[in-house]
Amino acid sequence: MTPHSIEMGLEDVTPANLVLISTPGVYAAAEAFKTVRLGLKVMVFSDNESLQDEIALKRYARDHDLMVMGPDCGTAIINGIPLAFANVVRRGEIGVVAASGTGFQQVTGLIDRLGKGIARAIGTGGHDLHKEVGGITMLQGIAVLATDPATTVIVLIISKPPASDVARRVLKEAEQAGKPVVVNFLGADLADIKGGNLYAVKTLEDAAVTAVALSDGRPPDSEAVNSTPASAMPPFSPTQRFVRGLYSVAHSAMRLHFFSPKHWGRSIRIRPGIPLCDPALPGRCMSGWQCVAGAGQLEFYRQCRTHRYVGKRIARYRADRASSQAALINELEADQVRWAITAAQNVAVKAVMAGLPPGAWEKPEQGCGCQVAEAVHTMPATKAAFRLIIKREERSQGDLFEKATEP
Repeated sequence: MTPHSIEMGLEDVTPANLVLISTPGVYAAAEAFKTVRLGLKVMVFSDNESLQDEIALKRYARDHDLMVMGPDCGTAIINGIPLAFANVVRRGEIGVVAASGTGFQQVTGLIDRLGKGIARAIGTGGHDLHKEVGGITMLQGIAVLATDPATTVIVLIISKPPASDVARRVLKEAEQAGKPVVVNFLGADLADIKGGNLYAVKTLEDAAVTAVALSDGRPPDSEAVNSTPASAMPPFSPTQRFVRGLYSVAHSAMRLHFFSPKHWGRSIRIRPGIPLCDPALPGRCMSGWQCVAGAGQLEFYRQCRTHRYVGKRIARYRADRASSQAALINELEADQVRWAITAAQNVAVKAVMAGLPPGAWEKPEQGCGCQVAEAVHTMPATKAAFRLIIKREERSQGDLFEKATEP
């Protein structure tokens, strides 16, 4: 019979000391608390738990000599067994504690490719290094690997800059590990990471190379480590404002942010979303760079449809005016996708807006400060009509620098 609770599962799997939880985030905290109160360690794959729940859960586990990996922990390797999205790699003597699932995957995969293996790899989840959480799992992970006789080298991976107080505590714990510790804190100044057993590196690749060298008992190759190859990327043009990129993981985008000053002499601010092609510049971005998606929004949608999870479909599509294209809308309609796209205010759309009678405008709710109207619209090349929803503000925006009135 399929178990319907953690207690029922324990009856079938004895002895067990670790539970992996993958439920909607609103239920994950309750299941995790049940787990630690049963005296079990837990890996919480789920995300969207509150920070307060994470803090309470991790403090309880720490006080009872248990560990919580997560929430938002997508990878771990425990006793040679890869959990969740972790790759299958050979066993060895290198231990990893990572606050980045992508960094975890990259480093463990590279170590395997370089001929070495992983003793244990512990994921902390993406929020562990917040000031409020205090790096509880990271600190526990270092302590575990420090006392593990199978681990000779430790690698620490952090994808986003930790709170300064947390970073100091993590480095202090690493200094006391009694083993070589490779430190990859994305965006950190390597000069600030000091300690006789600490080896600060800039990149994930450097972390893997350094860990392998140390496990062999040889010093890292100073010419290979922390040396970024000359950039082959073109310089900014005088009018360029943007770098367009498509990233499925935060770690890679953050690397662009921190390494951009070296390549372009300026820092790139990361803004969430998927900026693609501007319809006024077919096949090219406003910045003058070739778009990641190449042929534009339609090709991007087709790629997403092709590479979706097996048995799943794209149910909704929401985008800005760059996706206001008849070919894309026709394909979304054919696939029965519910879509919402910001309309380009071209001549046809403005004509519809101008022709709306006064009675067409309504307030969505009292005091919202805006009015909404709806009309039926088509494009010359769309195969079916669609709803055009228009919003207008009731109050016009004042001057940015209004003169102060005298009292």
